[in-house]
Amino acid sequence: MTRGFFGVRTGLWIRNYIMTNGPSSPYQIYKALKEAFPNKRIGDAHTVMTIMWILHKKLGLIKKVGKIESYRRRQYQLYDVVPKYIDSEKWGNPYKYAYPQQTNTKRTRRKK
Repeated sequence: MTRGFFGVRTGLWIRNYIMTNGPSSPYQIYKALKEAFPNKRIGDAHTVMTIMWILHKKLGLIKKVGKIESYRRRQYQLYDVVPKYIDSEKWGNPYKYAYPQQTNTKRTRRKK
């Protein structure tokens, strides 16, 4: 079963986007996701920021390479793929490798 955004693994999609377009900010990736899947509800930019945080801080698959300024003087962090992890299997399911203790648990409802 394929998970992620609409049949595409999210980590792989982000990796391919960065490799194709060069270093990118989470907001640029969010805008590209909205363009790639126009009829789907993706959430907000914070969803992509969370995934990028996992890829950077938890797994080390991406690295910070610089900043760009937007028109409102806000700075966006740019991320690029770490070359030695391009073919890592962690891209396929970042949550599984970032939080291994939570992937094998059975979710149950609380009894009233």
